[in-house]
Amino acid sequence: MTSVAQPIPDTRGGRVYRRVLTAAALCAVVGIADAVRALFWSGLPMIAGGAPELGAGDAMDLLLRLTGWGLIGWAACRGVTRNLLPPTWVTLTLPVLVWINLLT
Repeated sequence: MTSVAQPIPDTRGGRVYRRVLTAAALCAVVGIADAVRALFWSGLPMIAGGAPELGAGDAMDLLLRLTGWGLIGWAACRGVTRNLLPPTWVTLTLPVLVWINLLT
């Protein structure tokens, strides 16, 4: 069984959806930059020779944040640039990542 990418319809609703995807892509860039900044600042004392401030829980949190923002950015850029709806698995994966992040 193959999956065919569905195009975003060229209607008023489709144009609004593309604008929402553009905003999601911009938010994803900011989210990824924030996670990388947090990773840099938490690892900076370790580089300077001090004790690392990044524990296992913090590392898992940063990994989940980067994964979630990466999926959002990929799906949004795919929708904006190639005019394709996000795959269903991305739509189902994001709430799972959010719940895992909330429970850890």
